[in-house]
Amino acid sequence: MSSQVYIFALLTALFWGIVPVVNKRGLAIGGNPLQCALTMVSVTLVVFWVLLLGTQPGEDLFAHLSVRSVCIFGLAGFAGTALGRVTSAAGVDRVGATINSAALSSRPLIATLIAMLWLGEPAKPPLFAGIFLLVAGVVTLVFSKGGNITGWRKRELWIPLMGATVFALGNVIRRFGLSTTPLPVLEALVINQTAAFSALAGYGLIWRRSQVLSAPRRSYLFFSISGVLGAIALFSMFEALDRGPIAIVDPLVGTQSLFTILVAYFVLHDLERITLRLIVGATLVVLGASIIIAFDTVLK
Repeated sequence: MSSQVYIFALLTALFWGIVPVVNKRGLAIGGNPLQCALTMVSVTLVVFWVLLLGTQPGEDLFAHLSVRSVCIFGLAGFAGTALGRVTSAAGVDRVGATINSAALSSRPLIATLIAMLWLGEPAKPPLFAGIFLLVAGVVTLVFSKGGNITGWRKRELWIPLMGATVFALGNVIRRFGLSTTPLPVLEALVINQTAAFSALAGYGLIWRRSQVLSAPRRSYLFFSISGVLGAIALFSMFEALDRGPIAIVDPLVGTQSLFTILVAYFVLHDLERITLRLIVGATLVVLGASIIIAFDTVLK
């Protein structure tokens, strides 16, 4: 398997790891999860349209588009992006960026099980050993007494865990679409983000208009920065999924919690608590990812 799979997957983890930290700053000054999600998706949609129009000749644009590909990537955008962004932002707000990212790291196990049952992707014992360490790291992080300095309730973990589930589902759908349709990555991204934007804008501007329009202007700056970082992360993830199986890509992307903890330690010391157990949990996540890389699982 090409080393590009690992590079793109880890780049995704890096940028997704920074996003919650930036979002936490925006939420701390009065922003809200729906506004955060809608702003991020809007920015990434603009970025991908600019890239698409700038890199592909007009006559070749969406040459391979079909109703089937629109449905596949549209569904991925609704589940893995629209629902995922809202629940992730809500998790950052309620439990903290570090704990939220830790809980999201349970996504690889969910995604691998879905991929095995739906896509028929193989998985060998070493892969499960790596996933086990990732999950063990998540558990350690969850009970580390880290996260929001003001505290949080353990029952609130259902929010990031729901985010992990919809993100995992979205990744599997994208992998299915990239492997069964001839649609280029950038075109798939545009469809994905357009569907997510339509869902969030429709819900936000019709039923939750006050949440979107009443937020402090400065919070839009933070969420816009997150949108740019998220665009880079999503592009990297699509490139990784286009080159390798989800059983390899998703566990590596799940190491985003390690990067979140590292960045939060330096810039969120006034909002979140970093404990020794957080560091231990992060170490377990790194070990899990290392095992996955060492025992490369290749589709036969």
